[in-house]
Amino acid sequence: MAPTWALLDVCMEAASALVGLLVGIYALKAYRTVRERSLLYLNTSFLVIGSGMLTRVFVLVYLIATQRLQLHFLLQAANLIYILSTLAGYLMLALAYSGRGLGKTAITAQLVSLLELSRPLLLFHMIDAFLLIYVCSNLVSSYIADRSRAQLIVLAGFLLILSSHAMPLLAFIYPPLLFLEAAIRLAGFLSLFVALATVALRR
Repeated sequence: MAPTWALLDVCMEAASALVGLLVGIYALKAYRTVRERSLLYLNTSFLVIGSGMLTRVFVLVYLIATQRLQLHFLLQAANLIYILSTLAGYLMLALAYSGRGLGKTAITAQLVSLLELSRPLLLFHMIDAFLLIYVCSNLVSSYIADRSRAQLIVLAGFLLILSSHAMPLLAFIYPPLLFLEAAIRLAGFLSLFVALATVALRR
């Protein structure tokens, strides 16, 4: 039997995956309402991220339910799918903002410099953090220009997601922080969902 904390982590990741897919769906609905192109990138990126997360959840549930936790290759494959889908999703968002501030060349140069890090897990979170910082910086600029409540909620959501990626890095110093990652990410996804649902349901 898996420990309680592991089951709780899987439940929060499942909730995050479902909310992530809802974010993607409502981003498309919001696009049909306001016709803002960045919402199409949000739609695609969160459908990719949510699908990758849901794949890992299905594998984890299968391994726990069948008591086949020794099948490490399945877990490694699911983790790889999750990592690649998350990187692809955030990269889409970063490139969506490449016309403002840093350009595509600068983004590529920064990513190449991050690839020189040696620890794969650390590398994954560092790249995600870099992409999210780029997205957040552009959202701050947009919010300063428009002062939109929906943009503020979206910014808060991405800042929470960024914070969730900081937890594994800070866990090297204080390990219990690792358990906050899923909860903070779920809060970020929920913030995005609320903002997009508000726009999508606007008449």
